[in-house]
Amino acid sequence: MFFPKGLRRVAGAALMAMAFLAPSLPAAAQQAQGGTPPAAVVLVIDLQEIYQKAKAAQGVRAEREKLAQSYQAEFSKEEDALRKAEQDLLKQRSLLSPEAFAEKARAFEQQAGSFQRRVNERREALERSFGTAMNQVQDGLIKVMDEIATQKGANMILFRSQTFLFDPAMDATDLAIERLNATLPSVAFPTPQTPAQ
Repeated sequence: MFFPKGLRRVAGAALMAMAFLAPSLPAAAQQAQGGTPPAAVVLVIDLQEIYQKAKAAQGVRAEREKLAQSYQAEFSKEEDALRKAEQDLLKQRSLLSPEAFAEKARAFEQQAGSFQRRVNERREALERSFGTAMNQVQDGLIKVMDEIATQKGANMILFRSQTFLFDPAMDATDLAIERLNATLPSVAFPTPQTPAQ
């Protein structure tokens, strides 16, 4: 199953719980009391399609892409400046004493290392913000699927990727997208914060 980058960390336990989110507690209570478990009433959803078509998820991805492009433009200028500084340093190699060149080389390496750390921190901060925003979409989807399952009397929800064959009438993907778009048309994308900020 495909999860958007940044969501893989949170997709596991929380999304798998959604497969059993529907009103199954009464069944567990019945079984604990020695009763017969109810017949399975199953809904199927295509999680990838929901995350591709839901307005909130589209907005989150668009904001992430916009910020990533902005960061890339900023980083490109600094990368160009570092390349020029490296070329200038190499031209000075024959003019400087080995000690002076080594000192300048160390200063350049520190500058390059500092730049790389800032790039990594920005990327990690962006991914954290993306994950936080997608968690809100996920929470909205869980609520929507709980309501749909209750309305349809379903006691189990499966992902389409886990299901080999099923009756198309069991597919609640379009309904989930429609309800999610109605209840959660957008989510706020948190401002990425690096440790220095």
